[in-house]
Amino acid sequence: MAVWEAASVHQPVLLAEVIHWLAPKAGGVYADGNLGLGGHAAAVLEQSGPDGRLLGFDWDQQALELARQRLAVYGRRAILLRRNFTELEASLAELAIDHIDGLLLDLGISSLQLDGSPTVSVQQHPDTGPSGDRARLKYTGYEAPGCLPESAALLNAYGPLNRQVVAHGEQLRPTAAGRGFSFRRDEPLDMRMDNRGATTAADLLAQKSAAELADIFYYYGEERQARRIAARLVEARQQAPITTTARLAELVAAAVPRRFHPSKIHVATRVFQALRIAVNRELENLETILAMAPPLLKTGGRFCVISFHSLEDRLVKRAFAADPRLRVLTSKPVLPGPAELAANPRARSAKLRVAERLPTTTSEQDRLGQGKRSGAGRRGQEKKAGGGRLARSEGGAS
Repeated sequence: MAVWEAASVHQPVLLAEVIHWLAPKAGGVYADGNLGLGGHAAAVLEQSGPDGRLLGFDWDQQALELARQRLAVYGRRAILLRRNFTELEASLAELAIDHIDGLLLDLGISSLQLDGSPTVSVQQHPDTGPSGDRARLKYTGYEAPGCLPESAALLNAYGPLNRQVVAHGEQLRPTAAGRGFSFRRDEPLDMRMDNRGATTAADLLAQKSAAELADIFYYYGEERQARRIAARLVEARQQAPITTTARLAELVAAAVPRRFHPSKIHVATRVFQALRIAVNRELENLETILAMAPPLLKTGGRFCVISFHSLEDRLVKRAFAADPRLRVLTSKPVLPGPAELAANPRARSAKLRVAERLPTTTSEQDRLGQGKRSGAGRRGQEKKAGGGRLARSEGGAS
């Protein structure tokens, strides 16, 4: 017998704190703007049972499919969409939902995206198992030749979030390449959350001028050596394209004098962050949702945002404080406690800020009334035409 220990692919950050501040209740309608593998979403659906609903947004197809499996038990209460959270307003209109009771944004990159696939170790046991029949198993990016059929069934039943599954066979081998979010493994420099996007990180490195690259590294990564790094990359690409994480990390390390290497993080960390933000337009999308969300919340509805670096946190803090439609509930960001940090070191940078929707003003009511009348007209036209795109192509978790 072999024991396959599949490390948890993603641990939802600040889970207890999110549930406390979002305060899900029965019958409520909530939106998770960064669904990931559905950890936060599952907790919200549990707390809002038996009839609360959740709209889950994620443009990462791999993560969405895994979340769909995890949330299937909630049936039509979970509506999962392969969309960016900036499409929240349009999606609510298509679903004929006027307002929501809460919105959560977890802006962190998941372990699935960082690691590509679950980490698996194998321990051999003398027991050879009840059957000699062997089957070929593909499991969440891993291939296991020589796995017994009953073992395959166990793996499929318990899913990638289970920490221990009993199976027979050989060691799992990665079958799918990562997307270059991390330099810990040599991977293609893609960095697209949504593989339908046109531009990859490698494209930016090939096409942008030294000045443009320096701006990306400085403004999105707060990298002080931005100009020096950009010049080195432009020089290096003349010899060969920069298309892998290992080569990029090596070039950055060589470009920065040793005395300027950070003591606590890899010297290429900020460059990788900056490229990811640029490829996915993360800050532009965050600014959009911060302006869009408040009027979509019911009075008393909660807007919770978990950020992981100062650029995001600054945008959230300023937007909450400046918006007269919101009341800030967290004067200081909520941080992970010692127990969570010990269990999940990647949570160390997480900061949760929460705001609450204030009662609608008279001028807002006038604008909302006009919007409802025009929206009703559009929905009527869509119904005559056979229904909207959402109704035809997207559905619940089942």
